[in-house]
Amino acid sequence: RKLQPEEYRELREKARLRYESLLDKGISSGYHFDQRYQFYFWLLLMSNSGIRPPAGQEERLLLRWEDIKYVNKGKPTERRFLLRKSEKAHLNYEAVILPNAHLYLDELKRLQKDRGVKSTYIFAHTTTRPGFWEKGDPIQSFKKQWNNLLKDCGLDSPVGTPQSEKIVPYSLRAFFLTSRLENSDTLRIEDLAKATGTSAEMIEMLYYDYSTRKRYKPLTEGRQKRES
Repeated sequence: RKLQPEEYRELREKARLRYESLLDKGISSGYHFDQRYQFYFWLLLMSNSGIRPPAGQEERLLLRWEDIKYVNKGKPTERRFLLRKSEKAHLNYEAVILPNAHLYLDELKRLQKDRGVKSTYIFAHTTTRPGFWEKGDPIQSFKKQWNNLLKDCGLDSPVGTPQSEKIVPYSLRAFFLTSRLENSDTLRIEDLAKATGTSAEMIEMLYYDYSTRKRYKPLTEGRQKRES
C-alpha cells in the first residue's frame, strides 16, 4: 500500500536510531552495526531514486558501483544517475538520484574503504561468515532489517493481511513517485515514467491523484480570447 509521509518519516528516524543505539553502547563496527548502518542508507537510496528494490533473487539486479553514472562529476552542478538493467519486462533505464542522496552513496563508499572492503557492489558484507558469505560479497536483501523496522514502528501486518494492504519495500518506490508528482507543478508523468522504468498509464492508475484545483494555474495559463 501507499506509504504516508508521516510513516516514512518514522521509518527513517527509527532506522537511524537502530544503528545509533549501538553507537551509544560503544559499538561502531562489526556485523550488526554495519548491517544496520547500510540498511539505513539503503532505505534512503530507495526512497530518493524510485527504483524497484532488489530482492536478491536475481544477482544481475543487485546494485553495483559501475551502475552509478555521473554528469559534471566533482562540480557543484554534479548529477548522478543509476542504471537499471531490464527489470521485469522493461528496457534498461537511468533513474535519477536526488541530489540530497549523493551523500548517502559517498558514505557507503567510505564505509567500504574503512573496512578494507573491495567490492563491485554498493551494499556488501564487511565481515566473513564461513559457509554463508565472504567479505565483499553482496548483501542479497535487507528483508530481516525491514521486517524488524516495521515492528519497531508498529507498521507490521498480521498474518493473512492482503499484499495490497501491507507496507513492503516496494512502498518506497511508490513514495518516491507520489512525492515527485506532489512536489512539482511542471514534472510530466511521461518523464517520470521513463526515469522509473514504468509507463505513464501505470503511474496514472496507481499513484497520481489528479486535482483540478491544484493544476489551476497551468490549466489557465496563456492568452485567452474574450468571447462575446
